[in-house]
Parts: sequence; structure tokens; C-alpha cells
Amino acid sequence: MSASTVWGASRLRTAILAGFLLLDFVLVVVMLFTDMNLQTDFGTVPKYFVHWYALLAQGILTLLVALAVLWAGLRTGGSARLGRAIGLGAAGFAFLVFLADVAIVFTYSLLGFPFTLTQFADYLYGITYSGGDIRYLYDVVLAAYLVTAIVGVWASRRVVAPPPPA
Repeated sequence: MSASTVWGASRLRTAILAGFLLLDFVLVVVMLFTDMNLQTDFGTVPKYFVHWYALLAQGILTLLVALAVLWAGLRTGGSARLGRAIGLGAAGFAFLVFLADVAIVFTYSLLGFPFTLTQFADYLYGITYSGGDIRYLYDVVLAAYLVTAIVGVWASRRVVAPPPPA
């Protein structure tokens, strides 16, 4: 395999990683616009509730990371070390978001609704439908960020330096 072929494959893997991050961003945007319980704390506050703003920040950060990964992958003079760092950084970001999305259940006491920790976890991630506009959406977002983290590790393992100029 020639150096230019390997470099093209590395750029493709980085673009795939950026695509997964963009998918994560789109899922967050869908959640922001469709989950009325998230927007109004189950109808107890006027728009918008603090969890909505946290998810908005998550979406903006995800978009910025996706654009950074895409930019790094499309540059023609990038180094292998930078490519690996960007891939691992994006994987680390996606995994931290995954952990934060799991840990959100511990904020149940901020809700104006009498949820227990278990009830809130079941509402967000349970397999039984418990009302609201988000059926399975949190599960999909969790899975998407976890897959993105795995893709980030995969993409960073295959980054190589570009071939020298002819």
C-alpha cells in the first residue's frame, strides 16, 4: 500500500469520525426541539429549564468538536501526531458526554416533579414507556455517543503522516 493510499484512508477515517459527531449533534438538536418535558421541567417552569441549556451546551460543543475533526481530517499538510491527538480527543469527548448523560439521573432532585432516582432513570433510559415526548431518544443518544467514542479510537489508530511532496 503506497503512502498516499494510506493517507487517503486516514483522512477517510477522520471524516467518518466527524460524521458520527455530526450525527450526535443532530440527535441532540432533535431532543432539544421535541422534548417538552426537558424544555419546561414537566410543565413546572416556563421555557427553558436548566437541563435544556445543559443539553444545548452539549450540542454546541459536539458541533465544534465535529468541525475541528473535519478540519483536521481535510487539511493536506497535517501530521500523524496531530491526527491521532484529534481522534483520541474526540473519542475522549464523546466518552465524557456519554458518562455525563448517564450521570444526569443524579440530578433528579432538581426536578419540580416528585421523581426518585430510580423513577427518573426509568423515565430516561427504561424500556417501559412512561409518558413524554422522548421515547427511546435518550437511549439512542447514549448509544450514539458511545459508538462515536469507539469510532474515535478506531480512527486515531490508523492516522499516518501524509506522503512527502513530489
